[in-house]
Amino acid sequence: PKMVAHYALRDARYSQEPSELEIGYVFEERPTTTFITISRLATAWVNDIAVRHFFRDQECLGIVPADPENNPDNFEGTVQVRWKPLPMKIYKNMRVAFTRNVRPDIDQVNGMEGTVLGMDRTGVLVATNTGHTPKVFPWTEPDWGTTFYPIRPAYATTLMKVQGDTLQHMTLY
Repeated sequence: PKMVAHYALRDARYSQEPSELEIGYVFEERPTTTFITISRLATAWVNDIAVRHFFRDQECLGIVPADPENNPDNFEGTVQVRWKPLPMKIYKNMRVAFTRNVRPDIDQVNGMEGTVLGMDRTGVLVATNTGHTPKVFPWTEPDWGTTFYPIRPAYATTLMKVQGDTLQHMTLY
């Protein structure tokens, strides 16, 4: 992959946090970028902005209970204290990432990204970046007793989760 440096100058007297408008601008300029954040809360915020940005004129296919580890409300600091699934709107052509090793034979593994092709009452059909098309079904985590779809939005992720990934383009937040 080609490395591209993208710099934004900001006056230090103002907020160091990017605005929703600035994040939308980055997605306009680089629709394939992945925002790399330090916190789960920032990741959730950027993913919410991305979904609103890319799918503002599209009909939502449905809402699924997604991986509880991606619901920032489940954490006190860095400790997960609740296991409530993340309510995740699903849109056609939405970028998602798998969060569990479900089917290694078809690349439905933790960290693999793909694009939503569709959804029905049984699951979410995803085209992986490696050319497979697994259907994502609800998964029950035995340690938590919680059932959820092992996916998350893939427009932003934490620095911890991106280690070892190959990204087309990244934006540090």
